[in-house]
Amino acid sequence: MTATKEEFNKRMQEGREKARLAREAELAGEQPINDTPTKKATTPWRPAKFLYIPEELKDSRFVYRFVNTKREGNELKKLQEGWEYDYELGKKLTRQFGETRTIQDGTPIDSAYRIRELIVMRMPKEMAKERNDFYSKRGETNLRTMQQSLQQGMEDGTRATVYGN
Repeated sequence: MTATKEEFNKRMQEGREKARLAREAELAGEQPINDTPTKKATTPWRPAKFLYIPEELKDSRFVYRFVNTKREGNELKKLQEGWEYDYELGKKLTRQFGETRTIQDGTPIDSAYRIRELIVMRMPKEMAKERNDFYSKRGETNLRTMQQSLQQGMEDGTRATVYGN
């Protein structure tokens, strides 16, 4: 149902009057009159998930991630680590969310799903577990080395030098 010009002008005038009364009340130090009900939050606020892949579109044998293609050598490094493009998922995501690029933006027109400089890649779950275990062990080794260096420095009475963050 479309509103007539008179109805539209009437609503606009009511809105202006309401805003004027609120400004006057605020200048007088009073609480402004608000006759619109406030909406109560039912869940806590969360930022929007811009990089979202619905679970029903994912293959359960793989883990997924978005990879930055603008960082020098990042895409090649991910390919060498075992990540691969998922063209099937790209087609499904394009059907569900629409195309995210054009010929003018300069990105390759292939079936891989891209959002700006990010591209979806996948890795088999077994390989991803091995990768996570490797980095976990490496982190523990670095921590142990740093603790030993600090301990030795405290025993010697010398200062231990710690590099990095």
